[in-house]
Amino acid sequence: MGLLLLHLLLILLLLLQNHLLVFPVSGNVYPLGYYYVLLNIENPPKVFDLDIALAVISLGSNAMPLATPRDSQYKPNHNTLPCSHMLCSGLDLPQRRPCLDPQDQCGYDQQSPGPHPPPPTAGMLGLSRGKTSISSQLSSLGVTKNVIVHCLSHNGKGFLSIGDELVPSSGVTWTSLALKSTR
Repeated sequence: MGLLLLHLLLILLLLLQNHLLVFPVSGNVYPLGYYYVLLNIENPPKVFDLDIALAVISLGSNAMPLATPRDSQYKPNHNTLPCSHMLCSGLDLPQRRPCLDPQDQCGYDQQSPGPHPPPPTAGMLGLSRGKTSISSQLSSLGVTKNVIVHCLSHNGKGFLSIGDELVPSSGVTWTSLALKSTR
């Protein structure tokens, strides 16, 4: 999964203009219960739907696994991160696996924390303050600012932007990411 993110970052670097990425958002609170973006990843490109995880996401071991259809899952082909990689140590996990062999795969499980079934997407696009979030990685490469903006409408549409602030002219309520988890 780590190299999937690295490949995604490299593709995004090619697409960047004005240091801002804007993705159309689909989904809704009811009846779907989740919002997602579509991204082309791999070579040749394949469309993946990624939950944008606007709620708290737990990577804990006692949560429910994501309900991703097998044919929609990303299948790494000799392109995983070793557990000795700095991004692997940047994962904020409740229980960290020991890295006994530096070439072992960076392992973690995507989990859904709540009482509701997880979204049937191919994965999650990491939006957080952590080192492994897409905005943090793009920022550390000097490509964009570490800014995430999302705007959702009542009709199941919206946008997600990463990079320089995209400020709509009106009708928007702003809040910043929490410095600490409320859990």
